[in-house]
Amino acid sequence: MKNSILICISIFILAVISSCSTPDYAKLIIGKWEFYQFYSKEDLSAVRKEDLKTFNKSNKGLTIRFSPNGQYESDQPGGVEENNSITDYKVIDNLLILETDTILILEADDRFLRLHKDDNSPDVMFKRINFTGTEPGRQ
Repeated sequence: MKNSILICISIFILAVISSCSTPDYAKLIIGKWEFYQFYSKEDLSAVRKEDLKTFNKSNKGLTIRFSPNGQYESDQPGGVEENNSITDYKVIDNLLILETDTILILEADDRFLRLHKDDNSPDVMFKRINFTGTEPGRQ
C-alpha cells in the first residue's frame, strides 16, 4: 500500500513537471503567418491608440514564413521595404533572433503567433495560414 502511494505521488510529480516545460517554439513557429493586429494590454493614451490603428493599417497584407531550414521570409505587396525581406532566423527557448533583433515569443500554437519586441513596442499577433513547409518562397 505504501509503495503504491509513493508510485502515485511520483507519477503526479512527473506529470506536473512535464506540463510546466517550455513549448518547442522552434517547431511551433514553422509555417506561414498572416498579420492579424498590433495590440497592447496597457491603458493607452489617445495618441497611442491612434498609433496602433496606423500600425495595423500599414501592416495589412503582411505575411511571414518560417521554414524548417531556418529561413525567414516576410512579404507585403506594395508594403515598406522592411516588410519584404528574406533572412535567417534562430530560436533559443522563447527568443526569436532575426538579424540584430531579439523578439520574445509570447505564444505560438496551431492558430496564433504572438510576439513582443521591446517595452517601446506593442505586441503583434499573426494568424496561421496554410503552409506545407515545402513551398519555394521568393528566392
